Amino acid sequence: REDEVGLDRAGDLLILELRRRELRMEGLEQEIEGLSRTLAFQRRHSTTLRIAEVVHADYSSWLRSLVLYVGTGAAHRNQPVLSDDGLVGRVIRVSGAYAKVQLLTDRVASAGVQLQSSRRQGVVRGSSPGELLLDFIPRQAEVEVGETVLTAGIDGVYPRGIRVGVVASVEP
Repeated sequence: REDEVGLDRAGDLLILELRRRELRMEGLEQEIEGLSRTLAFQRRHSTTLRIAEVVHADYSSWLRSLVLYVGTGAAHRNQPVLSDDGLVGRVIRVSGAYAKVQLLTDRVASAGVQLQSSRRQGVVRGSSPGELLLDFIPRQAEVEVGETVLTAGIDGVYPRGIRVGVVASVEP
């Protein structure tokens, strides 16, 4: 009977160790996927990118922002900040190896954009949490739900052709 109890404990320990390894492998897989998306993004835009680590995200205050660890001398004011999904925001302050980033979803943030299909230009600005509003598109322009919105390169901050998002709804 003691041998059976010992085997049960050994089996439980083995299962725990296998679960720990599985979790570690899943984390490594996610990290590899993220790096692969970043590399593909860099190849598409043929630009030099720097990888930064998010050390703080502030979604609750009036100014929606991130703090990134970028390394000394790696960031400057008004530098665009991107993820593999597209535009995140811009650097608003640099202090040593850290950069504060204003998210595009912040209520006072905006960017010149264009619709991918029609090439009509407008301005996106931060709205309710996590949302953007697209303004200054002519009423006669056909805007389709699902249409991709890209930076237009007209605001002096964001280069042309960075993905901003997708049209979720259309109102006059």
